[in-house]
Amino acid sequence: LLTQLRTGEIDLEYTAPSSQALSLANIPGTRRYLTPFTQYSQIYLNNQNPILADVRVRRALAYGTDKRRICEQALHGIYTPADSDQPVFSWAYEPDVVRYPYDPVKANAELGQIGWKLGADGIRTKDGIPMALTMTDPTGSVVSTTVAAMLQSEWRAIGVELTIKNVASPVFFATAGEGGTLQSGHFDVALGAWINGVDPDDSTQYLCDQWPPNGQNNVRFCDHHLDAAEQIALSSFDQAVRKRAYSTVQKIIAQELPSIIVGFAQRQDVANVDLTGYKPAHAVTTFWNTWEWSI
Repeated sequence: LLTQLRTGEIDLEYTAPSSQALSLANIPGTRRYLTPFTQYSQIYLNNQNPILADVRVRRALAYGTDKRRICEQALHGIYTPADSDQPVFSWAYEPDVVRYPYDPVKANAELGQIGWKLGADGIRTKDGIPMALTMTDPTGSVVSTTVAAMLQSEWRAIGVELTIKNVASPVFFATAGEGGTLQSGHFDVALGAWINGVDPDDSTQYLCDQWPPNGQNNVRFCDHHLDAAEQIALSSFDQAVRKRAYSTVQKIIAQELPSIIVGFAQRQDVANVDLTGYKPAHAVTTFWNTWEWSI
């Protein structure tokens, strides 16, 4: 595709991967579009894991994760750091949530306060159990490999031993009935993403009744206060009512950290400069107005 863009054989590459950012930035005769999009990258934390079941551990891991570095280096600046499951351009966005700036000193202090003692080997233990986690990633993803290496280094600095395990992509993303890694809960930590539509509803990720195979609650999180707020949001057509409900949802997600939301995507499209009428959207599809295109 890169070669075809350079030679003029094709006029548009849409939703180009972040790994192509540098290569796509300066192709003569083209324009690159970066459009904030309803998609975020996240670090799945299996809430049924005995170590990760403690929200204080999840918060320490969040403080020990440099989201800005991940967005700038692993995701090539295409993603912007986030603290919420809603993008800033959404009417449902709630800015007043708990935030976890990168602070390994604080992460170390909090783990020590809850009884995870640092050993001579640099790994923490509690009641004889080492703070050892496995990060499962799909094969073939340069971004996943890069992020995993970053986390392995950053979490080691706070006393967490993170082992990286790669599995075939079809297995990683398979359904629960097929023994999929995410859907079956066969992971401690994993990288993933959520792509939403126009509406802010992403309840299938968080409701208590959406554990696989019933939904996409791959982290096995359950909070009845969040459920109540989600039900209000799903049962009302009043945007003000829904906004209050989604504000509650975002605050609970930030407080309880079922996963670490890393950053929101900008959709990266590259088109011939002669293409007019192209207006990438914040959600769903870039092809919503093709009747207005001309080249």
